[in-house]
Amino acid sequence: MGGLLLGWFALASLVMDFGLLQQSVRFYDLLAVINDPAGRLSGFNSSQPVATFGFGLLCVVAVVAPIVPLFWKRRVATLTYLVPLMLMAASFALLYAKTSTSHVPADDTAHTVSAYLARAAAKAATRAGDYAATRISIGAGTYVALISSCYLAVRGVSKFRAARIVSQPSPPQARI
Repeated sequence: MGGLLLGWFALASLVMDFGLLQQSVRFYDLLAVINDPAGRLSGFNSSQPVATFGFGLLCVVAVVAPIVPLFWKRRVATLTYLVPLMLMAASFALLYAKTSTSHVPADDTAHTVSAYLARAAAKAATRAGDYAATRISIGAGTYVALISSCYLAVRGVSKFRAARIVSQPSPPQARI
C-alpha cells in the first residue's frame, strides 16, 4: 500500500516534455486530465479543484480498501485487494477513450466553405494530437503503482482461493 501512496500521490504518472515546457501529472489529478486533456497537459486552465479532490478521495479509499479483510472476516472481503488495480485500469481506459477521438466533427461529403474549414481544423487537430502524443510519456509513479497494485491483486486472489479451500467441508471419514 506504501507503493500505491508513493506512485499515486508523490511521483508523476504522466510526463509531457516539449523542451523548455515540462508538465507532470500525478495519478490523483487524472480526472482533471480526462475532463480537459489539452488544457491540463498544456498548463492552461489546469485548475479543477473539485475533480481533483473527489478523485483524490477515491484514490485514498482505493489505497485503504485492502485493509477491509482485517475487520470483515468474509471470504469476499479479500477481493478488496483488487480495487486499486481496477481503479487504475478504468482510469487509463477512460483517458485513452477520451484522448483518442477526434475533437472536431467534420462532414466529408459536404462541399461548403465551412465544411472545408472543419475538415482542415480536424486534420490540424489530429496532426497536433499525434505530435503531442509522442511527447507524453508514462512516469515513474505509474510503474510503481502498477507493480504495487498487481502485487495486491495477486495476494488478494491467493487469499480468496485459500479461503475457499479452508471453508470447504472435509469428506466424511469411515469408522472402523
